[in-house]
Amino acid sequence: MTQLTEYCGYHFRIARKRRGLSQVALARQLHIDQSAVSRLEHGVLPNPSWDLVQRLCVALDMEPHAMMRHGPGPGSHALQPIAQLRGQVAKHVLYLGYRERIPELLACCLRDMQSVRPTVTTLALTLFTWSDGVRQCYATSLNGQIQSDERRVTGTPAIRTLLANWKADTPLQRESREELPIVNDETALAIDQPLPQGMLGIDLREEELADLDAARAWVVSMSEPFREALRLIEDRCEASRHRSELTGISSSLHLIEARLAPTEVAG
Repeated sequence: MTQLTEYCGYHFRIARKRRGLSQVALARQLHIDQSAVSRLEHGVLPNPSWDLVQRLCVALDMEPHAMMRHGPGPGSHALQPIAQLRGQVAKHVLYLGYRERIPELLACCLRDMQSVRPTVTTLALTLFTWSDGVRQCYATSLNGQIQSDERRVTGTPAIRTLLANWKADTPLQRESREELPIVNDETALAIDQPLPQGMLGIDLREEELADLDAARAWVVSMSEPFREALRLIEDRCEASRHRSELTGISSSLHLIEARLAPTEVAG
């Protein structure tokens, strides 16, 4: 039986609490002893079987390979979590990649992120290049539920800071995200990554503070599929605008033809 020697125990704990399960309830669901759940979450269960980890991940809606600290071992053909996430983002973009559905897109992406990295608490897009001013779209996890929304904002101090970093093409790192109309007490690290259209923000729990470099690298990697997503959304907006213009021109031509038709007959 395959065994897993290095795993992220605290990820299991976070995912369990988000689902509102106690250790006892989860143990009963999986027909195992509660002490096994406790020891796994605290990282002191020696050599847990891969079967146990998979069963836990199914119960908690998590990606099993994301629980391995260094990814799949030699010889494994499983995709790395970052590749899986990029694929999921691309899939969501195909169906939800429209300007009016960005909050819904972020909610789906946040749900997938949490299945791989449950320490993610909020996903935000602050867009500076849209015609209707600064637009903020966001999805956040509160009490185990993902909520999404958007708003138009003015030049508040927090927005001005984001804008300055965006113009300088410089990432921004903070302990909280005060510009959003939400309060997520779990957030301990907010990282905003510049994109051509604005700033992509990913907020993480305090557990990520143990390895800031790895957290920053992960945010940079995850910004790439969103870069492509926003480009596609802009292309779709442009195509829709052209279709509207062509429809308007076609309607005008039909009106002109209708007006000219009686004159031609009379002549």
